[in-house]
Amino acid sequence: MVATTTTDTNGNYALPTIPPGNYVVRPSKSGFTFTPNERTITVTSNQNTAVPTFQSEPLRTFFRGRYLVSAPYEYTTDVRELLDVPTSANFRFFGWDTDQGRYVFYPTVNNFDLGRGYFLETNVDLPLATEGTEAPNAPFEIPLKAGWNLIGNPFLADINWDQVQFIDPDTNTAISLSSAVGKQIVANALWGYSFGSYVATRRMKVWEGYWVYAFRNTTLIIPPTATFTAATGRSATANPMGWRLTIEANSGDSVDRAYIGVSRSATSGYDNEHDLLKPPALGDSGVRISMPRLGWAEHSGHYGVDIQPVSRSASWEFVVETDEPNREVTLRWPDIQQLPRNANLVLVNLQTGERRFLRTTGSYTFRNSGVSRFRLEMASSGGLLRISNVQVTGGRGSQHTVAFNLTGEANVQVNIVANGKVVRTLMNQASRSAGLQQVSWDGRDQNGVALPPGSYTVEIRATSEDGQTARAVTTLILTR
Repeated sequence: MVATTTTDTNGNYALPTIPPGNYVVRPSKSGFTFTPNERTITVTSNQNTAVPTFQSEPLRTFFRGRYLVSAPYEYTTDVRELLDVPTSANFRFFGWDTDQGRYVFYPTVNNFDLGRGYFLETNVDLPLATEGTEAPNAPFEIPLKAGWNLIGNPFLADINWDQVQFIDPDTNTAISLSSAVGKQIVANALWGYSFGSYVATRRMKVWEGYWVYAFRNTTLIIPPTATFTAATGRSATANPMGWRLTIEANSGDSVDRAYIGVSRSATSGYDNEHDLLKPPALGDSGVRISMPRLGWAEHSGHYGVDIQPVSRSASWEFVVETDEPNREVTLRWPDIQQLPRNANLVLVNLQTGERRFLRTTGSYTFRNSGVSRFRLEMASSGGLLRISNVQVTGGRGSQHTVAFNLTGEANVQVNIVANGKVVRTLMNQASRSAGLQQVSWDGRDQNGVALPPGSYTVEIRATSEDGQTARAVTTLILTR
């Protein structure tokens, strides 16, 4: 090291007696990181040398909004003082009292404890540049009480949930997560909170908080070596020989999610390996989606993940709730195209009877009465809309008949296409029942003008009331 200096309040600095040569300049300040972390300069005799600027970032910035957070440091300082919260700011900081089953707000909860999670709400960005006390490089223990617990990552690297351990209350020995799940000591995954919605996960990110459900009093043990990598991580609800689908409810700026799926290792009841209770609601959550499972004895409750056995009769009932009646809600299923081809799901509104086929309907919007009830069910292969047995027969002159079979009631469009353009529409969203259909073409276009001999395409499209679509094409040779 040749020399050091300290900036003034404006970030300016000078090193007046540096000999000519090439040098590396590295900034440092406790609680900040810099981009770039160093710059190379050349000092010339009798000349001032300007060093390009560095961009500094605090340890963490809590941006405006609501977040589920934690800290990888122990802080004894009051959180408002630590974050230098303006007196005019709207600020809330709260945790969870497992014994009472309720949220506990600032100032009763007033600082970051290692290993604990908190909700933080702010209408201004709050930078944190003060380092607290790090956790020792040793397994970190977090006591868990029976019920919901808010926890946080105590280390400065992301943690793989599959590598944590728990104290078995029966033997007072450490056991793996899979053993603790099998003995129904703890739930199989975590719930994080992202963009206003709970998300099932198996990854504990630095600075983020998580819900975990314990069925019995126990102690969570997080080894510092249990770091998360892409190679070791897996989906929160991945199922061997099965699939999972996200159901998303949106209302205004509010969004919530639930997950359904099938697995060959699941049963129709509660499965500690797969199913997850939904975390406690936030009072002003806007919209909430959950799956009431009130017949699961001691495991009864509202679930956010329900995995069923592989079956053509599998179904999932769920409810959508809003904090205000008559709110517009939109349901979506963003990963439907990732499901196996034989997983054909239908959404049923249990109050109106409306049905929507998920593969060809991207969303469903409705007015919520406070609590709306739905069911997702598997469509049988016999209930899928199909167009089959398409045939074209010629008659006198240019007269042709197009015949085809529909497997269900649908609105049908039949077009004659030449060179990629529709030249004649023979059926225009005509309502047709299941069975044999026929339509004739006289060889003329939409204006009644006779078309020249040649090859034409007959395109048939059908759409059912629940949103299923089917398409079929065949070739028609027109002669004169």
